[in-house]
Amino acid sequence: MSEWISVEDGLPSGIFDWVLVFSDGAMGLKGYTKDYGFYDPYPSVSNLSGYFEITHWMSLPEPPEGEICEAMDE
Repeated sequence: MSEWISVEDGLPSGIFDWVLVFSDGAMGLKGYTKDYGFYDPYPSVSNLSGYFEITHWMSLPEPPEGEICEAMDE
């Protein structure tokens, strides 16, 4: 599993990445681009980036293998 990365040590490098973020004791899911930084691609009740400074992030883990993922491929 990925480890938390301080935003001072680096930021995601892809064109668009889904990442977990940590801010002031809370975790949330954000998108990240070099142009926009961390943001909510879809309106959300838990808008961490609007209220708190994001201090750490990590890549999402690989999805589980099994029936749920196989059904999505059909």
